[in-house]
Amino acid sequence: MNQNPTDDSSRRVSTSDDIEVGTYLEIAQADQVAGGNPPIDDRMKTIAGHIQDGAMAFLSREYRVLAIFVVAVAVLLAAAYSQGDSSHPLVA
Repeated sequence: MNQNPTDDSSRRVSTSDDIEVGTYLEIAQADQVAGGNPPIDDRMKTIAGHIQDGAMAFLSREYRVLAIFVVAVAVLLAAAYSQGDSSHPLVA
């Protein structure tokens, strides 16, 4: 098994790396053609703030509902498995 240091396959990392680099170059080229990042004005900042507020309100409501569900299921499981004489309510 003789490895030749000039062998092209030993220098190649992988095809996925080539795809990632190619994708990055395409994005960079498209960004350059489009003129870079668009200017951000106060209206866009206001809209972004409203979106962030709405997302946080949704997440807090979602976590509250999830916490109630988890507690209810835990109580039901503890009640269902506490009927046996050899079982402890905290051990399923």
